[in-house]
Amino acid sequence: VEEQLPEENTGVFFTVEWKDSHKGYFTGLYYGNGQWESDHQIFLPNSPLGRITHWMPIPKFN
Repeated sequence: VEEQLPEENTGVFFTVEWKDSHKGYFTGLYYGNGQWESDHQIFLPNSPLGRITHWMPIPKFN
């Protein structure tokens, strides 16, 4: 996440590290400007509750 972000409005898999140091794994969208969204949660930049640590694009299937 620190080196590169996905393009805006892209479907991604991403990992959230919560403040109490457990992790969550989500499928969702990266909207740009540090805003990520899954089916159940919106993650905003500089949130005190958790931070996005990793992401990868959702593979395209033919």
